[in-house]
Amino acid sequence: MNDEKKQIRNLTKSWFWILSQSRRRMARRYRKAFGKDAGREAYYQLRLRPERSAKSLCAAVRIPQIATPVYSRTKTSDVEILEQLFFAHAFNLPLPIEPKVIVDGGANVGYASLIFANRYPQARIIAIEPELSNFEMLRRNTEAYPNIEIIHAALWNQKTSLSVIDPDALKSSFQMQVADSMTAATCPSITMPEILAMCGPLQIDILKLDIEGAEKEIFSDPDDTWLKQVNVLFVELHERYVTGCGKAFFAATGKYNFNFLRDGEYECLIRFAPEE
Repeated sequence: MNDEKKQIRNLTKSWFWILSQSRRRMARRYRKAFGKDAGREAYYQLRLRPERSAKSLCAAVRIPQIATPVYSRTKTSDVEILEQLFFAHAFNLPLPIEPKVIVDGGANVGYASLIFANRYPQARIIAIEPELSNFEMLRRNTEAYPNIEIIHAALWNQKTSLSVIDPDALKSSFQMQVADSMTAATCPSITMPEILAMCGPLQIDILKLDIEGAEKEIFSDPDDTWLKQVNVLFVELHERYVTGCGKAFFAATGKYNFNFLRDGEYECLIRFAPEE
């Protein structure tokens, strides 16, 4: 064990007993999720070390189920997203298929893409993220994976230019709107038919959507036949941001042969029978 790791181990070991009760619980969660040593180091890098700095830091942590370092901006929602997905072992439901094509819509900084790439190393993964600072972190987290293709765009129901509604929102909560004369465009849109065209003759085996309310635009579109070419969906609904997301989602998907499940924050739809 090198000197830096010894220092981290000694610091976290001594600090653990003087932390508040809530911090102790969080430290235990890290150790339970990542193992004793990896959990201790991740907790130090993401939670303890940032308290000694006024700035957000870019921390690299090792997570047992991920082959490469995982990068996170401390003091941002990156940390909460990392905890949410990795503590809960997200997207780990048994599936009736071996995925060949996975689309990560609203990829943020790439944690879901990393989970998919390590769980299904033979799959092609298309990761889509509209906000530029998140996209740069997505690039950093996925650059070691030749099977992950990243696209700077926002999922929408038509071709247009889009802008961020609130640039000061949490890094995980950027919402998009159609750009006009009063709002500068920040990225192009990309539609589900365009993504399917990129896949060629293959279907989308897993479609994960965490797009901060834009799911209402996607599922309200009268042409929802693209759903016939998707086998599994993981969708986080944002009714708290955009009223009608849930109604649009269930109305569109209810026409097709999906079984409905829950996986943490996500609505999970799994196709067990082909469409007629």
